[in-house]
Amino acid sequence: IDSGDLDGAEKLARLALASAEEATEEPWAAEVAFSALEVLGRRERMRDMAAARAAFERAYQIATDEDFAIGRIRALHELGTVDMLTDGDTGRLVEARALARESGAVSTTTVIDVQLANTWSLGTDLDRALTAARSCEQGARQIEARRTEAIAMNIQALVAAIRGDRRATSHFAEQAEKVVPGDPEVLFSTWGLTRVTASLFLDDVPRALRESEAGI
Repeated sequence: IDSGDLDGAEKLARLALASAEEATEEPWAAEVAFSALEVLGRRERMRDMAAARAAFERAYQIATDEDFAIGRIRALHELGTVDMLTDGDTGRLVEARALARESGAVSTTTVIDVQLANTWSLGTDLDRALTAARSCEQGARQIEARRTEAIAMNIQALVAAIRGDRRATSHFAEQAEKVVPGDPEVLFSTWGLTRVTASLFLDDVPRALRESEAGI
């Protein structure tokens, strides 16, 4: 599934799940079933959120029953992602983040932080978004996840943009661009999203148009 062969991933995952369900007493069955459901949930998330949620809920139940601590965090993270994508609810993501942080899973904590920061930056709780973005930046720097670090900085720039603070917007956007120089995804976000947002909130439409053209 990571290489993009979604049909192949689904076929293998369903075969693995069927084998695990036929051998429930075997010591390997629960772990195989969990892994298969995790892949199936990720596959379904691209086409059917209800099916994705069902797969991740089964995986979460297996992880809970079998005391798979890390698996439980992963399944809860996936469920929280489905919630976030369907209705903007971040409750389970917050819970997954707390468990990940408690267990020392820095990479998972960092990924959840960037999801939360991005979601909250689109709402009214900008202080909460800023806190999550700063936490993400620190975690990403610790594990040397440069693009994630840049995204976290750009979310801080976006919060500044929404608040009409062009100076802070430019500062954080430029810092994001320095972390991964020339990265198209980062440049698109810093120009086509963040700087444009600052100009719109400052009612500078001509400048917003130029920045949007740069993003394009």
